Amino acid sequence: MKVILVRHGETQNNIDKRSTGRLNIGLTENGIAQAHETGKLLRNEVINKIYSSSLHRAIQTAEIIKWEIQYTWDIIVSELMKERDLWDQTNQPRSVRVDINQGTPQERQQRMDELKIESDESLDERTENFINNLREQPEETILLIGHRGRFKRMLSKVLKMDIAEDSLSNGSITTIEL
Repeated sequence: MKVILVRHGETQNNIDKRSTGRLNIGLTENGIAQAHETGKLLRNEVINKIYSSSLHRAIQTAEIIKWEIQYTWDIIVSELMKERDLWDQTNQPRSVRVDINQGTPQERQQRMDELKIESDESLDERTENFINNLREQPEETILLIGHRGRFKRMLSKVLKMDIAEDSLSNGSITTIEL
């Protein structure tokens, strides 16, 4: 099965370097243009299904791409594809956000618990459930519209693939085989 990952277009939080998490915001003018350009790049793909995160920025990107590729079926909106829940860290400038990635895995989890950030275990479970649902589909080409954090976690931790730290920019296309 061919899976095409597309990160949503640019948001104001991307410009402001703020952690967005599950904040339900839309695309900037540039983000809309990125979604159109991504859709144009996908016109030669035979897409059998489109899945989107339930957050507005992803749905907006999916709708634009759907229009660009003249896809006639409904977009499948999945709660399992939502970005990590950042609670108190949502909408915080990345420069002041608490760094949860230092120290041991136990210290990381303790900081995440204190800040009410969704655990790695919960995120991985959602990701694995989503991937298992995809694997039950017939051999098809599936387009997933979502978020950098979710896709990075899916690729690196669940599918055990190497992923560059600066990859998955807004509107980017990443193709994998499941």
